[in-house]
Amino acid sequence: MLSAMFLFLTLPSGAGSKLIIPRVDKPPTIGAFLEMKCPEEWLGKLAMVDDFTQREPQDGEPATQRMITYLGYDTKHLYVIFQAFDLEPSRVRASLTGREQIDRDDTVNIQLDTFSDHRRGYTFICNPYGIQADAIWTEGEGYDFSFNALWYSEGKLTSKGFVVMMVIPFKSLRFPKQESQEWGILLNRDTPRLNEDVFWPHYSMKIQGRLNQAGTLSGIEDISHGRNYQLIPFGFARSYRSLEDGSSPGFIEDDMEHVLGLDAKVVLKDRFVVDMTFNPDFSQVESDQPQITTNQRFEVFYPERRPFFLENADMFTTPSQLVFTRRIQDPDWGLRLTGKAGAYGIGFMALNDAAPGKAETPDSPLTSEKATIGILRVNRDIFNQSTIGILMTNRDFGERSNRVFALDTRMILTEHWVASAQAGISETKNQNGQEMESSFTNLIFNRSGRSFNTHIHFLTTGEDFRADLGYLGSLHRTGTKNLHGSGSYTIWKNKPQWISWAPGFSASYITGPDGRVVERAAGPYAEFDFVGKSELELKFNRTEELLTQDEFSGMAQDEMFVSNLYLVSVANHMLDWLGLEAEFEWGDAVNYAPLEGTSPFSADAEKGGIELIFKPLQNLNIGLNYLFSDLMQNQNHAIIFSNQIYRNRVDWQLSRQMSLRAIVELSRIKTDQEMTFLKEREILNTDILLTYKINPWTAIYLGYNTNERNRQLIGSEDNPFILDPSENRHHDGSQIFVKCSYLVQ
Repeated sequence: MLSAMFLFLTLPSGAGSKLIIPRVDKPPTIGAFLEMKCPEEWLGKLAMVDDFTQREPQDGEPATQRMITYLGYDTKHLYVIFQAFDLEPSRVRASLTGREQIDRDDTVNIQLDTFSDHRRGYTFICNPYGIQADAIWTEGEGYDFSFNALWYSEGKLTSKGFVVMMVIPFKSLRFPKQESQEWGILLNRDTPRLNEDVFWPHYSMKIQGRLNQAGTLSGIEDISHGRNYQLIPFGFARSYRSLEDGSSPGFIEDDMEHVLGLDAKVVLKDRFVVDMTFNPDFSQVESDQPQITTNQRFEVFYPERRPFFLENADMFTTPSQLVFTRRIQDPDWGLRLTGKAGAYGIGFMALNDAAPGKAETPDSPLTSEKATIGILRVNRDIFNQSTIGILMTNRDFGERSNRVFALDTRMILTEHWVASAQAGISETKNQNGQEMESSFTNLIFNRSGRSFNTHIHFLTTGEDFRADLGYLGSLHRTGTKNLHGSGSYTIWKNKPQWISWAPGFSASYITGPDGRVVERAAGPYAEFDFVGKSELELKFNRTEELLTQDEFSGMAQDEMFVSNLYLVSVANHMLDWLGLEAEFEWGDAVNYAPLEGTSPFSADAEKGGIELIFKPLQNLNIGLNYLFSDLMQNQNHAIIFSNQIYRNRVDWQLSRQMSLRAIVELSRIKTDQEMTFLKEREILNTDILLTYKINPWTAIYLGYNTNERNRQLIGSEDNPFILDPSENRHHDGSQIFVKCSYLVQ
């Protein structure tokens, strides 16, 4: 009875939309469809969809731009052809750019729920030139663009719009081993200049969930998964020179440091994927986005970018982020198993990590030791789109250990409301043998709809709770109870340039282990959406924050600080050759970095950034970024510290496979040494990368990097030391490297 109720609540969707696709005798080609009609030779031989419906801006209305999709298959491939008509074809947005850099272009995509469980779907996206992006959609979490698959695509602009053809090998998908397949399917077109997002079948904003609104794809029979292994040998070599601190500071260099390794993938019984890596090179080819890190009370988050950890990363995602793989820095080997059998999903990971031993002092017995790491995730589907699962993590280093065990669930309550919950315990042993045990809970209620949306979140975290492999951030502060939430109401204007606006309110209330309030905050906000993916946000927030002597030894007594912050954020992408995003925040804030032995204090604050994106050519992107954070004395507005980051990035796509990227970044901190312990710093980094990429695994990278900063090696050869900071920038390090990988399957 209960499962029937959940099914009923999801039926006002695409559940009644069915698509039967035929088997074809030969592959279609994109050239046959460029006249924006079905060629005579393919009439009646392909399934056709042409009744697309808006999700945005006018939910349920017919698409304003005509769209036709044709589908067919053979034993090895799924074929999808999109004919996207446009009343103003010259305004179609299309870039010859790198893979997964098409978010500002017109796009088409297909989403496949191959297990028909309404929980997880493969997504394949193309711009009008056929440039690819792919992702996994997970209900309750959204897109994970770290997923990569091997598939093929072409795209052409026409006098009436554009045509895209996708060829998706069945061996790139996971699906039940049975003669006849029945999958969930969504077809989509996004037209940014109109803010128009259309789907088949209708995917409504009025109903919670996405895959529960998908149509049914049937007719696929007797298909092959293909080969069940992939081998990706790779090599990395570099010549470098770097200034290192330590007992004998100086430059170290190596004319030819090299690494040879192997990544391997094996598919077991068409259900589970085993990923292995041996002697991996975990250096990042793509640099992290710049962030202001000064005067931050809590750890700043940087997303994972290393390929071994990315595929099926959503399998290890839970309401609290207990698995954050950037904690694993330098493994010799790694093993992962992920997959699904019936209603059960399983994820397992085992690695070692040499980084903790390398961080020890030379006289430590742990200098050559490596941490051992194990992670196990099991979840089970229940009802319709609901799940229950367990997660266990373990990290051992010498006598130190940390183990976490947690239970979690995600439940669909109504067509609008979803609840997520998690509870767990940690057991930690320090190097001296001291043992600690503690627990946490996490409860979330979300309501989504076309107008009213809300988020309610309650967490408790024990004083001794530790998750060495996780990222807890400011939410899971040890020893606290945290209640926060937000709510907004969208008013749809549906005017030529103004789409909607949404007033809202957010608030938080956090108490410590003794019951005292450690933080409370509240304030209104409003969001405005305009045509062309342009937005405006206004926000005010008042925060009362308790700082204690335990955290700041210079305080004479615990003290509550009050901060009032105002924010204006704008984004404008109405022009296809120019994009603008800017944010400015001002008010007052706390100086968390006072001189040692002194107390934190309130100060005037200004913080923000601006990004300009120029596209003078279809294959050339120029990004200009400026970030700043200033803290100033209340009395005379004198600078306590000023942190500025200038970043210029040029991406030149020489061909579909070859690209050249150049980044120049200057980071600078100026301080008043009588007001803060922060040191003045200036770093100039130049990064050049030439890439030839056939697919995500077959690629050649040639890179050069050089670094200057205000530190200098001085003294004699017998007594060298580093002056940090010095008055001027000096060469700090450089490297030239080549990295190659090749997919064998």
